Amino acid sequence: MPRKRPADDETHLLNVDLEVRSRKNLAPFAAAMEALGVLALTNARWDDGEYFTNFEVEVYSNGRRIETADAKTRVLADALDALPPTARRLFDTATRRTFDIGIQGERKPVAFSLALSPSTVKRVAALNAEIAVTVYAADRPAIPLEKLGKALAVAKRKSKKR
Repeated sequence: MPRKRPADDETHLLNVDLEVRSRKNLAPFAAAMEALGVLALTNARWDDGEYFTNFEVEVYSNGRRIETADAKTRVLADALDALPPTARRLFDTATRRTFDIGIQGERKPVAFSLALSPSTVKRVAALNAEIAVTVYAADRPAIPLEKLGKALAVAKRKSKKR
């Protein structure tokens, strides 16, 4: 059963990105991943001379909805396992391989958690990759200076009474 879409003010999973850095040109690797249906977000050479490419899975893969961090990570690992040998060698010899779980932080709920199954963690480890978590801060509305000034004045008065 599909999960309900989170409200705009609820912390939620954005996606899982596969990020790869290498001293070798990753264009053939990126093309092979795209041929397997994985969405390439970036494929570039950085100022330090290393190549960088990153991917994510779309909401639907092979006709099924991919909603959890665990499922998204497994879809990316499946694609890596299906790579032709030359593209797989580019991945295996990369200087960094990261499955980055992206979370949009919001005001609700008070706590948010997600988990990867032991079998998914083992798959990532077998790929000699790391797991990272990136939390994006909630947009905070600006507090008008007059309200801020009033709030500070009230707090100051309360502290003097103590």
